[in-house]
Amino acid sequence: MKIKIIIFFTIVLYVLNIESRIISYKTIPEFLKLYPNTNWIKCTENYAFDYPEFPLYPEYKEKYFPNKGFHSDISILESPDAIISIDSYGYIFINDIFLKEMQVKNFNPFKEKEIIYRPNFENFFKVKGRVAIINHLFSSIYGLFINDILMALALLEIQGIEYDYLWIPCQLAYQKEALDIWGIDKSKIIPLEHGQILSADMIILPTSVSQNQGKVFYNVNYMPDFLIKYVRKKMLEGVKKMEIKNKFPEKIFISRKDANNRRIIPNEDQVFELFVPLGYKRIEFAKLSMAEKIKATNEAKRIVNFLGSGSTNILFASKDLMYYEIQNQMVEATFYYMAHVLGMHYEIINASTVNDLNIPAFLPGKYLPLEIIQNFIKNHSEL
Repeated sequence: MKIKIIIFFTIVLYVLNIESRIISYKTIPEFLKLYPNTNWIKCTENYAFDYPEFPLYPEYKEKYFPNKGFHSDISILESPDAIISIDSYGYIFINDIFLKEMQVKNFNPFKEKEIIYRPNFENFFKVKGRVAIINHLFSSIYGLFINDILMALALLEIQGIEYDYLWIPCQLAYQKEALDIWGIDKSKIIPLEHGQILSADMIILPTSVSQNQGKVFYNVNYMPDFLIKYVRKKMLEGVKKMEIKNKFPEKIFISRKDANNRRIIPNEDQVFELFVPLGYKRIEFAKLSMAEKIKATNEAKRIVNFLGSGSTNILFASKDLMYYEIQNQMVEATFYYMAHVLGMHYEIINASTVNDLNIPAFLPGKYLPLEIIQNFIKNHSEL
């Protein structure tokens, strides 16, 4: 009875357009003390990862991309009559609480202290039934949508969680296409936008699925192997049901000219020319539909790609693919580890330096030394 009274007055305060909310930072166990009617579904506990050592800069692996450790424990909350707020950055608050288990890396502006949040109550709406909420701070980034949003969606399916509505980012074309390939009933989708506030009979909230226990590492994301394999299988099955007439080459050089000035390679044309005699065809994946990206990747025998969000497409490749990733201004181990999970051949064409270990992703590009590519080609006849 006490819990119902608390929830009732919380809803009344929102409806009365209280201008400010105090947001606190808590763990799930602390949240459950306040809302004991919440169902805590523990999906993993001390789930380990053990990959081959990342081939670049092994002397720095413990600082930037350790190959052994534990995934953060993954859970799903089912909280009756809860209120969800999405702030202007994309953070999720449940009953005015930011859960530590929802945190991505160390992106936590609250610093474990209470903050003042001023929501826009014009965006408040109440929904009858069970609503699942999946979001990420950077959900507009292709790779993070696949690795975090879709893998959280996979978690719900694996756990047999049913919902009446799915509150999820779907403003971008590829996001809509991905959910369509997945087979989500469009009538169940509520487009998620920053600044919204929602109350439902039951809120379903999965925690972050790409974090690791302990120290934060920015040069790698750790998705559990069972989620990687589930998303791969689900999306490939969805694409097979579609009629895609386009034929794609067996040897693909993926262009980065569509990268919106982020790490564009100024001399990409000269780099590509070195692969032309080997039979490679250049494709701008941004001009393909989501289904075409998946089909092109899956049918390829060889792929040369610049490290970036589009590297996530390795998830959909066939097991006999030989994948070559050019790391030129940024160093990341995510896709090397993912390739290991899927049993694929992955090699790095390394044009990076130790200084690139600390380079942020959102930077203009730089020239790629052609002699690095020429030497790699000379030593890799299988290309």
